[in-house]
Amino acid sequence: MSSIQTEALLLAAEQGDMTALVHAVKLGGDVRYITDEDHQHFRPPVKLAAEGGYVAVVHVLLSFGAFWWTYHWNGLAYAQENRLGEIEAVISARKA
Repeated sequence: MSSIQTEALLLAAEQGDMTALVHAVKLGGDVRYITDEDHQHFRPPVKLAAEGGYVAVVHVLLSFGAFWWTYHWNGLAYAQENRLGEIEAVISARKA
């Protein structure tokens, strides 16, 4: 299981709560989280934020070093497939 700070970060990413997200990162939340130790939960923070359409959260997570591509999930392809132009632009800029 991930740390309490990482759980708070994941919840903030999923809900688009920028204040809670930054707070969780400052307390040690892992922006590069991919899956828990028993591989039951695949929840990269950028994936959660992108699924919610939270452009600013995606941007901040990437600026903190979060992954936009993890295993089978490609954030850029996801944004393109779902016509999330702003998220696509943020990821493309970070990718370059």
